[in-house]
Amino acid sequence: MLAKVVGLKHHRIAFPLCLHTKLYYGRRGNHYRTILGSANITSGGLWESEELSYFIEGHVGDEAYLEIAPYLQKLSSLTQPFGRAKAD
Repeated sequence: MLAKVVGLKHHRIAFPLCLHTKLYYGRRGNHYRTILGSANITSGGLWESEELSYFIEGHVGDEAYLEIAPYLQKLSSLTQPFGRAKAD
């Protein structure tokens, strides 16, 4: 269902890197919201499993953003848009 949301971008991490942590990130202008944690956005991940996620929101450049920005940059350098094959 999330794949049908207009403007939502999915990325997959190329193997062999295994990434269990989830980072859900959205930005409008200089305001951002993010959820960082281990829970999948599924019934099991949200209600049935022992998981931990943390919601953060603020403005680009604030202390929390400066902490996650390098991670976002690292992810964008490792990922490719969902559904696209990586060129050899």
